[in-house]
Amino acid sequence: MKKIFWVLIVVLLLLQGCSSEKPIEPAVEAPVEENVEPMTLKVGSIKGPSGVGMVKIMEDNPVLGESVTSEYEIVGSPDILVSKVLKDETDIAVLPTNVASMLYNKGVDYQLIGINTWGVLYLVENGETVSSWDDIKGKTVTLFSKGSSPDVVFRYLMAENGLTEEDVTIEYMASHIELSQMMIAGKKTIGLLPEPMVTMVQMKNPDLGVAMNLQESWEEAAGMEFPQGCLVARKGLIEERPEVVEAFLNYYDESCDWVNKNLEEAGVLVEKYEIGMTSPMAQKAIPKSNIRLGKSYDVKETVEKYLGILYEFSPQEIGGKVPDEGFYYIKK
Repeated sequence: MKKIFWVLIVVLLLLQGCSSEKPIEPAVEAPVEENVEPMTLKVGSIKGPSGVGMVKIMEDNPVLGESVTSEYEIVGSPDILVSKVLKDETDIAVLPTNVASMLYNKGVDYQLIGINTWGVLYLVENGETVSSWDDIKGKTVTLFSKGSSPDVVFRYLMAENGLTEEDVTIEYMASHIELSQMMIAGKKTIGLLPEPMVTMVQMKNPDLGVAMNLQESWEEAAGMEFPQGCLVARKGLIEERPEVVEAFLNYYDESCDWVNKNLEEAGVLVEKYEIGMTSPMAQKAIPKSNIRLGKSYDVKETVEKYLGILYEFSPQEIGGKVPDEGFYYIKK
């Protein structure tokens, strides 16, 4: 009996010891932060209104993501920026919307991420009485860069207002800079110019006046806004770092808003970053430059309609066809 008693005691003690131990749980590895590859975001823009919307970002140089630094460059013409896009030397670029379409249709791996300029075209007169499309009938109008989107838009609006090229004599000059000089000198009396050249010629020759606002004419004819300038981004960037693209768009939106509300300070930055205007000129040009960001997924229908109109009128100006859905960056 004593032997059985002691066996029972030992068993009870063993059972008590087992019950006091905590159950074994499977080991859980602590989350390891993914190493983000450092990158330098290269952003390119063109002198003029296209670059103005970006000045506050250039000044503040905000952090756009983990391990991301940014470089901003302003170049003299779209051709220079197109060359950088073709060589993958820029991650985000500001381009005319029709040029972005042409590049996409040629297989260049960039997508439209936003519209940043909603039209900067004005018909300027010197000594002519012009306030409507009927008033240019029988007159000579000088345009710049034959075949460019301003040329196509002007001729489209002529047609929409019942005018043919037999009704109006159209002359061309190589660039808006050359045309501006001729307008200032009084050697051309009606010319199509973009901002900030409109402001510049009026500051140098007060006799020059704005005859027509082509943005208003476009809205009347097409029933939509005029998405003239855009932002494109390298598709690899969009796929690998979409949060950086979104951060850039958000800051760009804030920058455009700040520029429009702070003309004097914005003018100082425009001159500081050599965007093609003096501070006084920028202050006068900004309100007429229609600088505002529309993100691609918010303005897609407007851009499609715009490119569709250009296609119907001059297919080669958008690369021979209206871009498919892959042209547009859509937020996931």
